[in-house]
Amino acid sequence: MQRTVQPENLMGALLQVMEDLHAPTDAILGKIDAVFDPYRTADRFVPFLASWVDFDYVLGGLSDEEVLS
Repeated sequence: MQRTVQPENLMGALLQVMEDLHAPTDAILGKIDAVFDPYRTADRFVPFLASWVDFDYVLGGLSDEEVLS
């Protein structure tokens, strides 16, 4: 495979296109840990994270509509 993948041939071009298509997803997944960290995520997402561990009663038992609005 490595011998056939050259920048100037079709296989190399196809692989480059696939890399370019996956780049935005890779960037998001590269920092996904920030979404689940209550200190780094958006403030409006913290009640949702708290509900995952049944800790939402501390925040006043907000409904899903209140959390996502």
